Amino acid sequence: MADGISYTELTRLIEQLNQKKRSGTLFLRTDDNHSSMIMFTAGIVTGVTCGLARGRKAITLLRQVNQFSFRFAEGKPPPTRQDLTSPEETLRALGIGVHEPIMEEAPALIDDLPAGAGTAAPDDTPDLNLGIDDVIRQLIVEQLAGIVGPAAPVMLEDAERAAGGISRSEQIEKILKILSDDLDTPEEQSRFAPRVRSRIDGMFTKKACEMITGELLEYVGPAAANVCGDNILKLGGHIRSPHQLERLIAMLANEIGDEQESREFIDRVREDLHQLSSG
Repeated sequence: MADGISYTELTRLIEQLNQKKRSGTLFLRTDDNHSSMIMFTAGIVTGVTCGLARGRKAITLLRQVNQFSFRFAEGKPPPTRQDLTSPEETLRALGIGVHEPIMEEAPALIDDLPAGAGTAAPDDTPDLNLGIDDVIRQLIVEQLAGIVGPAAPVMLEDAERAAGGISRSEQIEKILKILSDDLDTPEEQSRFAPRVRSRIDGMFTKKACEMITGELLEYVGPAAANVCGDNILKLGGHIRSPHQLERLIAMLANEIGDEQESREFIDRVREDLHQLSSG
C-alpha cells in the first residue's frame, strides 16, 4: 500500500476519484491496523466499510482516524446494500468540501495509486502453522491413489519436492503437471488434474470458507459472512491455495480486534482444518 495520508488528504483522494469518474475499490488500512474500503462506480461512492461497520456508521469511524495507508483496485465493485443517501450527501458526510479548495500545485494523489484491477492485498501474513498444506496433500493423495494405489504418497512427495512446496497456486499446478505426466494412459492424464482442481476449489470455496465463517460468527456476530466476503475480495475475489487461505485467516483474526480472541479464533480454525485433513 502507499504510505500514510491524513484524513484531509483522503478526502482529496476521494474527490479526485469522484471527479475522474473512476470505478473500483479504495482499500484503506487505518493507523490502528483496521481494514476499510470505499467503493466507487463511475466516481460515485456506493459503499463504505470500516472494520465491521458499514455505511454512515463507517463514515463516522473513518473521520476519527488520523492516518491511512491506501491502495486502489480498478474494476466495478460488488453490489452492496448500505444506508448511504444521495451521492452528494455521501460526499458531504465524508467531508468533501470541508477542507480548503485543492490548489493547482497540490499533488494529485490519484497519480500514486497502483494500477491494475483486482490487485491483491500486500503479503505480510505471519506463519500461522494451520496445516492447510496437509488438507491439500490429502485431497491429491486420495485422487492419485485411485489410479496408482499405494505409491500415491511417495509420488506426491517427489512432485512436491520438485515444485518447491505445495502452499501456492503455481506450486500446486506444477505438482499436478508432474503427477499427470507420470500416469500411464492419456485418459488418466486428462482426468486427474481437473478432478483435483475441482476438489481443491470445492474445499476452499465451500468447506473451508463455511467453516471459517462459522468460527468468525462467534466473535463478530451476524456480520461474519460480510467480513469474510470483504476480505476475500481484497485477495482478488478467490481463494485458490493454502497460502491465500492462510492470509485470509490472518486478516480475519485481525478484524476481531481483541488479541486473545484473535488467537483463540486461529486455534479453533487450526483444529477445524486438522479435522478436514484427517476426515
